[in-house]
Amino acid sequence: MLDQNILGLLIQQIKTDFNLTDAEAGLLLGPTQAIFYALVAVPFSRYIDRWTRKWIIAGGLIVWSLATAASGLAANFTQLFIARVVVGAGESVNGPTAYSMVADCFPRDKLPRAVSTLQIGSVAGSGLSLLLGGLMIWLVATLGSPDLPIVGIKVKEPPRHNLRLKTRNAGFKKTISYLWLHVAVFGPMFLGLTVGSLDAGGRAWGAAFFERTYGWSPTQYGIVSGVVSIIAMLAGLYLGAKWAEWFQNRGDPAGAYRVILYTRLVAIPFAIMQPLMPTPELAMAFSSVAYLSLGMKYLFIYTVVGVGLAPFVTGLTTDFIFTSPDDLRWSIMLLHVVFLPAALAITWLGLKPFRKEVERLNAEDARVA
Repeated sequence: MLDQNILGLLIQQIKTDFNLTDAEAGLLLGPTQAIFYALVAVPFSRYIDRWTRKWIIAGGLIVWSLATAASGLAANFTQLFIARVVVGAGESVNGPTAYSMVADCFPRDKLPRAVSTLQIGSVAGSGLSLLLGGLMIWLVATLGSPDLPIVGIKVKEPPRHNLRLKTRNAGFKKTISYLWLHVAVFGPMFLGLTVGSLDAGGRAWGAAFFERTYGWSPTQYGIVSGVVSIIAMLAGLYLGAKWAEWFQNRGDPAGAYRVILYTRLVAIPFAIMQPLMPTPELAMAFSSVAYLSLGMKYLFIYTVVGVGLAPFVTGLTTDFIFTSPDDLRWSIMLLHVVFLPAALAITWLGLKPFRKEVERLNAEDARVA
């Protein structure tokens, strides 16, 4: 998280150094990592079921760190773009592998809290990157050192508990066939999360927005936003897990799905109004609600397409629709108005099919046990 957020925090200085447009800057903030994340994570995930997972994470950390160091040495846009793409390649294996290990360490009814605990690292890294990044020049901020594979030495590989997984591997084609067969379940879920995550452009451009609109320096934004995001997102992680468990304890197998629906419903008006606030203090206060909701949404699938495209789409909107860098606030608001209500409606369509599918899987697991 440190390398991702520092880039967004200091994007104005990077734009000046490389003479970039907002659209080009948006490419660095989003698609660079999403390209390789999508190309590597999906096909590589099948090997997570076969190889030792702790060593997969260790290898990803090494690639990630080396590419981050290379981005700090980039002398032009092309070099920085390539380095950020490789960062995405290293990062792509960590999420699926970590979730797989957590799923084997905890019973199903404790998974919401376990996943939230796992995400504390991302939340802490996100907040700390904002706090520290504003005090550094971007070259130093992105210049890292390779991580040693400590995780491979210290972390114990948990035994795999899924009996069906032990007996056979479905393969990529069968996985796609399964998703298509249950498109009523996964279609609204994936599409809703993808469309909804396009609001991430506002967060990626947060430092630039506060600088252009309110005159804040990266240091000011980094310190305030870092503190706000840590507090709000940690609260969101805790409350989201407790809320999902509350639904499950009441016999609702789609409790986690309901959390994402209800938090999105609450966050939409705050997200739309945040770019229009007359003072930076009010804008930051409205952002805290979005951070709270984001913490809860970390319980769910990380949507690479939306997160990767969001900063680029925001930059394109600023360059070609509003045409002035000073109108970044209107670009952010427009994306929120268009995509967030659409995402809520799409996700809502999948609630009933999702619940039925979870009930079916629970019954099947009970028969196997």
